[in-house]
Amino acid sequence: MVDRLARWCLLVGVIGVAGIAGVVGGCSLDEANDAEARAGAVYEAVVRWLVGPVPDGADPHVVFVEARGEGAGFGVKVEAALIGAVDDVASVRFIDERAEALTEIDDRVVVRDDGLLLRFDPVFEEGSQVTLDVDRYVVGVEAFESIRFKLQANGAEWSVVGLPDTEPG
Repeated sequence: MVDRLARWCLLVGVIGVAGIAGVVGGCSLDEANDAEARAGAVYEAVVRWLVGPVPDGADPHVVFVEARGEGAGFGVKVEAALIGAVDDVASVRFIDERAEALTEIDDRVVVRDDGLLLRFDPVFEEGSQVTLDVDRYVVGVEAFESIRFKLQANGAEWSVVGLPDTEPG
């Protein structure tokens, strides 16, 4: 619990410093050219594509995110970039254990807060095109569905190209 509290405090500090740097320096995290900010921008495009717009007066969608793959993880800057970039459509919660996102209701395993549980691959590719594999937990089936997104950069912004390929995970 102490580790999660320390991580949360560090994340809040990074978001605060990034906001101040954006005001003073005239740029935001998603415009930075480093790999973590780039990954955050790629993940932003995928989250926006999956959740869609939020109706007027509705709360943002809850999205739990975990790293896909053995030993994979996210840097604090990636987490801060994604959380800040999608706060109008999603309340993103990075998890260390799947139990943080899933609960049992009426003998069914569901995502807490009627949310989504996503597993993101790391963003390895460089250049203006990226292929990203994402797993989405499917309630009712109680398994993950694998989705392959093709994304294209337009400046600092990324967008999903075409319809993603899906297959049961």
